[in-house]
Order: sequence, then structure tokens, then C-alpha cells
Amino acid sequence: MNYQTVYDCIVVRARLENRKKSEHYYERHHIIPRSLGGTNSKENLVYLKTKEHFICQWLVIKIKKSHHESYLK
Repeated sequence: MNYQTVYDCIVVRARLENRKKSEHYYERHHIIPRSLGGTNSKENLVYLKTKEHFICQWLVIKIKKSHHESYLK
């Protein structure tokens, strides 16, 4: 499974829907995590549904792990 592709699809779909915090319950998500140098800029934030946010957080862990393992080889 290509974790990055799945992650990108979720983020792109959320951006295309132009979600607003006040319309429904959404959680703010950093596209590039702050732990990886991401900022709080508008361009780096997207509103996700709860399930999407959980999945994206899990995917970030998998992506970071796969990048780390590729450096070890």
C-alpha cells in the first residue's frame, strides 16, 4: 500500500470540498506535521472529518516509518 498516495487523496478531497469549521464538526489537521517542520499557515491546514483525521494521523506514522527504514538500507 502506498501510504503517501492515500494520505494525499484524503487531503486533496478535503481541500476541494472547501470545508469550513462552522458548517459541521471538523478537526484541523496539519498537512505537513509540525514535528516535520510544518507551520500553522493557512496553506498547511485542512479540516478533516473525525475518521479522516484518525486515518491521516495513522498514515503519517506509517509514512515516517517507511522513510526512516529506507534510510537504514
